Amino acid sequence: IALSYAGAFAARSDLVIKGMFLVIWAIHDGSLRGLDPAAAMARFGLVMALMQGVSFVAAPFFGWYIDNVNRVTATIVALAFASAGYLSMGIISSPLDLNMLPYFIILGLGSSFMLKASLGLVGQEAPVKERGSVVAMNGMFGALGILILSLIGGRLFDSVGPWAPFVIAGAYQVLLLLWAIWIRIYRPG
Repeated sequence: IALSYAGAFAARSDLVIKGMFLVIWAIHDGSLRGLDPAAAMARFGLVMALMQGVSFVAAPFFGWYIDNVNRVTATIVALAFASAGYLSMGIISSPLDLNMLPYFIILGLGSSFMLKASLGLVGQEAPVKERGSVVAMNGMFGALGILILSLIGGRLFDSVGPWAPFVIAGAYQVLLLLWAIWIRIYRPG
């Protein structure tokens, strides 16, 4: 249950970080290229559509995977995608560069898989008599993740660079990945 809570912290904040900071980054980069915000968003809209489209198509396959393997194993796979996607933002030259699309697709898959894995894990592990409370607490950890990583991410975006919120989220997910592997080996359930 603790792993699902830590996963919810990452998964819910992932969606906000991806939605908020990618848009700001695209507008910022567009201004450096002489594009007004509307033109930058029009160009970045294609990247977002492809990123979300791939996640949409992959969702049922990952749902099937979650149902057919140990839920901690599914969480490990989701964390591997999320870690790779978020950390790869540190090498992105521009969110408006279509050559960077594979990195954005991995990012989209990782955030989508992480949300599903966290919910699948808490749904399996929550005791029947306390399921409502346990699932609600999972949502509370997600809200905390949104608040904390939005605050830290905003400050890092301004002081370090537009890639920084993603890298800090990826670093958290790497730590979570190591913990999930430890749980899978030593406490497989």
